[in-house]
Amino acid sequence: MNVAVKMTDIIKLTGNDDLLETYDLIRLRRIWKCRVEYELATGSFQPELAMYFYAPYKFVGGFFARHDHFRTRIDDCEHFLSGLINYYNYTY
Repeated sequence: MNVAVKMTDIIKLTGNDDLLETYDLIRLRRIWKCRVEYELATGSFQPELAMYFYAPYKFVGGFFARHDHFRTRIDDCEHFLSGLINYYNYTY
């Protein structure tokens, strides 16, 4: 999603708006924001969720894949964190 939004912005800056006429860019940005909010709400260990684990201090701020039985793997952490950092850097 980050790359798609960046690509559409670059296309606009280069003056090739006619390439984007058939696409709903407002919807793309809305989905982009919803996706970030969803990942933060369902894919990160908030203190309220981490307190149910054996060592909560190890989990707070981490990421997991809910569809994978709350397993935390390094690639999940990398994907969630890099996506969040790219969103933050591009948005703010």
